[in-house]
Amino acid sequence: MVDAVRIEAAAEFLAAARREGRLVEGLPAGAAPRDLAEAIAIQDALARRTGPAAGWKIGATAPEVRAKVGLAHPFFGRVFAGTIHASGAVLPAGGGHNILEAELAASLARDATGTAYDAESIAAAVDGVRLCIEINRPSFRAPFAMRGFDVIADNGSNGGLVLGAELADWRERDLAAVAVVFRINGQELARGAGAAAMGHPLAALAWLANERARLGSPLRAGDVVATGSLMGFVGARAGDLAEADFPGIGTVSVRLA
Repeated sequence: MVDAVRIEAAAEFLAAARREGRLVEGLPAGAAPRDLAEAIAIQDALARRTGPAAGWKIGATAPEVRAKVGLAHPFFGRVFAGTIHASGAVLPAGGGHNILEAELAASLARDATGTAYDAESIAAAVDGVRLCIEINRPSFRAPFAMRGFDVIADNGSNGGLVLGAELADWRERDLAAVAVVFRINGQELARGAGAAAMGHPLAALAWLANERARLGSPLRAGDVVATGSLMGFVGARAGDLAEADFPGIGTVSVRLA
């Protein structure tokens, strides 16, 4: 059973750290989530303190990432209103982490209320796919040492999205084969492809749609969903220019001020 007092204490602890712009070692022992249900409940309570959501992110879509954080499945986090930016944006680096991932982001044309979606059937609810960089800004001083439950509680570490061009031919294109090269200040640091996101970005979207519907709060028309990293992650610092180059499609970029 979820302990409401623990949930609210954890959410307020994380919300205060965000407001004050400080990193924390971890959640207090008496407030750390003991299971998935508590982790999601803390995220929900944190969202009530943070503001309305404009969409979602999906994390740990690769099995090696799930193994590292001790999860049997991917996780989700909210993308809050005001944190979605256009390619070329110049954003403050802040005093914490800036962990960047190249992704494909899907926008929904209608509510996704079912619980048996797959990559093919969820496509009917999608009205567009765009190039994307997700900015992860975890609250923890050593984020890669944290448990998956703590990451979920911390809203999946999401700090916003940077969106590039829309793929006009996405329904005809094999999204699993979409390639990306990620550069910081012109230097290649990572590369990958759409298959890294649960085999296909729309398979990841289907997982999220099923999970949110199961939890009684389905994806809604207008939601933007970052479907999972195509290339792992890259750290960036103030002054860096990050570029995700999708050969033959386009580039999405962000500069940290």
